[in-house]
Amino acid sequence: MKVLLCSQYYGDEGLVFPAGICFPLGLAYIASMLKEHDVRVFDANIAKNPRGELSELLSSHEPDVVGISLRNIDLLNPPRTGVSFYEHFKTMLRLIRKKAPSSKIIVGGTAFSVFSEQIMARNKEIDFGVVSDGETTIANLLRNFDNPKKVKNLLLQSEKGVEFTGRGELADFDLLPFPSRELFDLTKYIEEPFSMNVQSKRGCGFKCLYCAEPFLGRYTIQLRSAKKVVDEIEELVNNYGVKSFWFADSIFNFPLEHARDICREISRRKIEVEWLAYFREDFLNLQFAKEAVDAGCRSFEFHTDGTCDQTLAVLNKGIKISEIERTIDIARRIENAKVGYNLFYDLPRGNVRNLIALARFTVKATLKCRQKLAYLAFTRMRIYPHTLLYEIALREGKIGKDTDLLRPVFYEAAFSKIQDVCMLGLEKLSSFLLKSFK
Repeated sequence: MKVLLCSQYYGDEGLVFPAGICFPLGLAYIASMLKEHDVRVFDANIAKNPRGELSELLSSHEPDVVGISLRNIDLLNPPRTGVSFYEHFKTMLRLIRKKAPSSKIIVGGTAFSVFSEQIMARNKEIDFGVVSDGETTIANLLRNFDNPKKVKNLLLQSEKGVEFTGRGELADFDLLPFPSRELFDLTKYIEEPFSMNVQSKRGCGFKCLYCAEPFLGRYTIQLRSAKKVVDEIEELVNNYGVKSFWFADSIFNFPLEHARDICREISRRKIEVEWLAYFREDFLNLQFAKEAVDAGCRSFEFHTDGTCDQTLAVLNKGIKISEIERTIDIARRIENAKVGYNLFYDLPRGNVRNLIALARFTVKATLKCRQKLAYLAFTRMRIYPHTLLYEIALREGKIGKDTDLLRPVFYEAAFSKIQDVCMLGLEKLSSFLLKSFK
């Protein structure tokens, strides 16, 4: 069977990731499970003329199946107005259906899984939608096209509307083959620092107010063995010439011993590579931070979100401000690595206290970390289905059951415009202080 796997087109609205581009890792995992098929890939990230190149590939390859990975529905670390990629996705979908009318279209990916029923209902061009384990689901679907209802984790169009075949068991992440990067042109990813990625786990063990990741991972964590993770890193370095990457984990250092095993294995093999990851503050200590830096870590990034105990409780973080402030002291004591903090404002309650705490933290982090502070990012909370924030916004009447969340909707409490002005002031203050240290 001829299969074309496509990464999503993000348009020209701005950077989706700090590196500018991000390797479509999920698509490469899918490809690794379809070895018996004639698989080609279309990577919109590196296409100079995405629509034209996709159109030409559809005509020349004449695929039986076209898969689209919808990873992001909108911009990460969004501006206060929000940026949506949904229209680009729809344009891509229409083009595929026009150029390959007889192909079966399958859509999956993180963003799709969050909004799966809405996207399927609004876009009849989609034949099948994959939620959760994409690798095993698509492989099973291609073996059961005559009877797709046998395949679990699948949405399909029917006369009754969108039907779901039911949840299947999670595949063992540690048993999946390495992603098939050999199908992609990696030149740009090798040139662009930290645009390549490696995944050491799936899922998240925490339930932060705004985050849909626990839902996506079915409220479990699946770990890959440290050996396999480092085998993959070593392959990237030795076979592809990769010099840097980032860990595509929600939290790299939980469980702590798993992260420590990975760092020690990288160091033991003397792999020359730099990387960054998201860390959780309460599982970071000086000894582990030094081990991570020795293994190549160059940036410790945190979804800190709140900066006092009261707002951290509102955000359901399960962490104390003292543990967050300890990371500032750790940053001052390590060499060759920076720290970055992602912070929220405009919360369901406690906003006056939160603004004061954010100002205090901004000054403290900037003055103490100085050149070791990579960034402070201040954003609102985007409302996603399957989150505690969604339930709060629904209860407070800020959204309704029929509110269109496919386009960015942010939580807004009282005095939102005043809070916007305050955040702009804090950003300018931090920027001014950092410039004064140069």
